[in-house]
Amino acid sequence: MKLFYSQTSPFVRKCLVTAHELGLAPRLELKPAAAHPVNRDRSVVERNPLGKIPTLVTDAGAVFFDSRVICEYLNGLGDGHLLPTVGEARFAILTDQALADGLMDAAVLARYESVDLLRARLHTGRTHQIRVHLASAGHPVVGDDTYGGGGARRLVALPAHRHFLHAAWLRFRHPITNAVMDLRAPLPADLRRSLAAVSGDEQATLPDDPLTDVGFYHLGSRDTSGDSSGDR
Repeated sequence: MKLFYSQTSPFVRKCLVTAHELGLAPRLELKPAAAHPVNRDRSVVERNPLGKIPTLVTDAGAVFFDSRVICEYLNGLGDGHLLPTVGEARFAILTDQALADGLMDAAVLARYESVDLLRARLHTGRTHQIRVHLASAGHPVVGDDTYGGGGARRLVALPAHRHFLHAAWLRFRHPITNAVMDLRAPLPADLRRSLAAVSGDEQATLPDDPLTDVGFYHLGSRDTSGDSSGDR
């Protein structure tokens, strides 16, 4: 079997762990791939029109993609003990897997004494998706009164009724012209002041877009996809 992969993809690692637990790892031939939202890896697109990793090609030539599908296939190929096939236990595992997939889309950009700055990529448009996922993991968005993060507002000098969540980047191909649309919204002044506060110097002057300095817009090896279209 061939697995098109990137070492930096958490979704690939999920498949590799599954294969290891099922004793199937020796049967996998790992094929490096560069899943990019615009410059698609032809070796992947030839097999997976979405251009996503991980993509699995079986010994029989069948192609499977999306980490959940691949894990299901590997579970069936092995002894099947990781993912129950029927009953409430199956749905409990699938729910846990969906939560984990959402959390894996959050990347730590910077770590401070009391908080972390994350980048989160959205695969769907569910209401409060980022806020709910992080709160479920015990790490709510700072200042989020609804989901338990309001008490942390004082740690980062946020104004009342403000939470530290900002839609900073939207990148896609125009549906008519096919041109790459790259839309960015720098952090507003109150969130820049909050970053200065947690860095230990509230009087510090931050750049107009401090997200650039922490690699938020980076499309290289740390994140092979750059938007929701690179891996799953």
